[in-house]
Amino acid sequence: MKEYVLLDQLIIKLMALLGASLLIERLLTFLGSAMNRLLIFQYSNRFTLSEKIKTRIDRDILTVREQEILIEADKTGEQDADLNEVNFNPDLQEEKKINSGFDVMPIRSVNEIINDEKRFETYKENSDTLKEFWMQVFGSLVAIAGCMVLKFSIWEFFDFSITGIWPAEHASWEYVFTGIIIGSGSKPISFLMKFLVERKVDIDSSKAQEEAKELPDAGQPAKKEEMAPSPQPVPAILITQPASIEELVGFEYDGGDRPRRLETTHLYPGNIDLIVYHHTTQHSDAPFAEIVKEFDRKGWTTGYHCVVFQDGTIRILCRWDRFGNHAKPHNSHSFGIAFQGNFEPNPNVPCSNVDGRLGILTPKPAQLQAAARVTAMYALMHGIHPKFHSAKITTGRPTGIMPHNIIAAKACPGSNFPKAEFEDLIIRYYNKWKPDDAFREALSRFRNKPMVYPKNA
Repeated sequence: MKEYVLLDQLIIKLMALLGASLLIERLLTFLGSAMNRLLIFQYSNRFTLSEKIKTRIDRDILTVREQEILIEADKTGEQDADLNEVNFNPDLQEEKKINSGFDVMPIRSVNEIINDEKRFETYKENSDTLKEFWMQVFGSLVAIAGCMVLKFSIWEFFDFSITGIWPAEHASWEYVFTGIIIGSGSKPISFLMKFLVERKVDIDSSKAQEEAKELPDAGQPAKKEEMAPSPQPVPAILITQPASIEELVGFEYDGGDRPRRLETTHLYPGNIDLIVYHHTTQHSDAPFAEIVKEFDRKGWTTGYHCVVFQDGTIRILCRWDRFGNHAKPHNSHSFGIAFQGNFEPNPNVPCSNVDGRLGILTPKPAQLQAAARVTAMYALMHGIHPKFHSAKITTGRPTGIMPHNIIAAKACPGSNFPKAEFEDLIIRYYNKWKPDDAFREALSRFRNKPMVYPKNA
C-alpha cells in the first residue's frame, strides 16, 4: 500500500487543534482577569467613597492648621535649639513621630532600598510564574478532558505505519498527549509558522540576489553611488525658538510633589527676600521619593522648594508660589533649596556623616553648579540682592542668601560645605544673567507659568 496521509483530513485536524488551543488561551486569559479583578474589589471595598472624602477633609484641616502654626512661629520669632533639620508638626500624634532623617537618624541607605525593591520584584516574578504554571496545568486538564469526551486525537499523524493503516481505536494516553499540546496554547504553532515564513522570505531573497548576479552588464543602470544626489547645502542661519528658563538653568518645573494640597494654604503674605540653603542629611544616593516620605513622616504637607542631587539633577518639592517648611521662623518670606547629602563629618553632631557612611562628604561640582544656577535665577526673579552673611542672626528679619546655620542652631549644611565656592558661583551666574535681555524675557515667561510666582509677592 502507498504511504500517504489524506490532505483534507490533515488540514481539518490541524485547524481543530489550533482552534482548540486558541479557545483554551482565551479561557485562561478570562480566568486570570477575573482573579485579578476579585483581588482589586477585595481591597477597594476597604476604602469607600465616604472614607476618601473624609480623608480629603482631614487633610484640608491639617494644611490650614499647619499654616497657622508656621505663621505663628514666624511672628513670635521663636528659635529652637533642637538639631533636627525639620521639626515634627506639633499636632502630629506621638506614636507617628518616627524620626528617620534630617540630622536625627540616617535614612535607609540606598542599598537597603534597592534590596527591598529587588525582593519585591523577585516575589512578584515568582508569584506570576507560579500563577502561570497552575493556569497552564488547569488548561491542559480541561483540554485532556475535552479530547476524551470528543474522542479527538492527533497521534495518528505520528503513528502512521508502513501499511498506511491507522489504528481503529485510540488509547487514553493519546488523548492525554493531544490535550497537553492543546493546553500549551497557540504559541508553539505560531512560532513554527513564523519560522517557516521568515525562512521562506530569506531563501527567496537569496535566490533573487543570485539571479541578479547572473544578469548581463549591458543596459544596467548606474551604480548606487553614482546615482546618489549631491548633498543639499546647510542653511547658514537656523531659526530657533528662544530658550526657556528651564533649559537655561537645567530643570523642569512641574509644581512639585502633590501641588494641589497647597491650593488654599501656605500663601506668601508678602515679598520674598530670603534664600536659605540646606543639606538633607540623608544618604547622597537616596532617591527623591525618600525626601518626600521624610516630610510625610514629620507631619508636614511640604518642605524645601527644590532639591539638587550630586549629578546636578534638580527636583521640585514645594510649589514656588507657596512657602515651604524648612527654616522656622522665616518660612513665610523665604525660598528653601537643599543639597541631597550629608556634609557634616563631626562625630559629635548627631547622625553626622562620619567616614562617609552616608555617601559624599562634600557636594559634587555638578551639584554646586546646578544649585548656584537655581539660586541666582530665583534671586533675579524676586529682586533679592545676593548679600551673604557669616555671623549668626538671631533677631529681626534676615534678607539675602545664607546657609541654614546662620539663622538657626543647626549644623546644616555641614562644616564640609564649600560656602565661599558656592557664593562665588552664585555671583557669577547672577552677574552673567542680570544684563542679559534674552534671559530676562525667558524669566518673564517663566513667572507667568502656573504655580510659580506668588500673587502677594
